[in-house]
Amino acid sequence: MSYKVVVTVPVESAEALRQAIGAAGGGRIGSYEFCSFSVRGQGRFRPGPGARPAIGEIGRLETVEEERLEVTCAADMLAAVTTAIRQSHPYEEVALDIYALADADAGVTASAEIRSLAERFFAAAEAGDVDALMACYAPDAVVWHNHDAREETLGETRAFFEGFVALISDLRMTERRLEVFPGGFVQQHVINGVRKDGRRLAVPSCVVARVKAGKIARLDEYFDFAAVSQFRERL
Repeated sequence: MSYKVVVTVPVESAEALRQAIGAAGGGRIGSYEFCSFSVRGQGRFRPGPGARPAIGEIGRLETVEEERLEVTCAADMLAAVTTAIRQSHPYEEVALDIYALADADAGVTASAEIRSLAERFFAAAEAGDVDALMACYAPDAVVWHNHDAREETLGETRAFFEGFVALISDLRMTERRLEVFPGGFVQQHVINGVRKDGRRLAVPSCVVARVKAGKIARLDEYFDFAAVSQFRERL
């Protein structure tokens, strides 16, 4: 986790504060140190009763030429950096903003890992590999089907798939449209197969999966009712 630290300071004090922040560990990006960004503007305030203003007078509105300093800061350096700011800043009350930064690389990695899981899952289904398919699920995962509106345990899911691959050969998924979203994936496809009596079948389907810790935690399957009945007819 890293943070963006933003502080405003009178122009004449900006360089000293910038150096104090850098010395405390702020503004480190890769192999670079003392990295910062600044822009000038005007700060306004009116000291109230009991204030001890470094600039201005109590009861009088003051306008000061200031710099807005921005630096990145690692989590383990945040306390030292904020302490250095308060110790080096000329103002009695410091205007200090701290923002947690999202890890863009982590988001890309998570998306790639979810897509990889989805591809392994569907590849195992096409291959009729029960063990590989079940390995994609979390131990406490549940599977729901729209044709009976009930949740299955993993044991029931394994039994169903074992029976399915025993009855259907040449299993393929065509017209695939896989989309990954934060925390899961959805795929539309057509399940194609051949029954033992030689009859070819095609079932339009949609699968929505929720992923936790790299495994499928919940799977919702939507099938075309009329097409599913073809699989259930007696051979």
